[in-house]
Amino acid sequence: PALFDLQVNGGLGVSFNAESLTTDDVRKVTDLCHQHGIGKYLPTLITGGFEPLAHGFRTLERARAEDAALAHAIPGY
Repeated sequence: PALFDLQVNGGLGVSFNAESLTTDDVRKVTDLCHQHGIGKYLPTLITGGFEPLAHGFRTLERARAEDAALAHAIPGY
């Protein structure tokens, strides 16, 4: 059985708050989670400026829209 992690801020040097976050970064963190037995997780963005938060959520939404496996692994935020 896979685990569910309620709070993942990132991994492998990737932060979901980074203004440079890409959909490839989302895939990297998701792959890392899967390697550790986490089947689904909730990406967490910490409170900060509006633009970094908006960029993070837009990037996560784009990643989920482009890849059904990511949409399955990331059911929310």
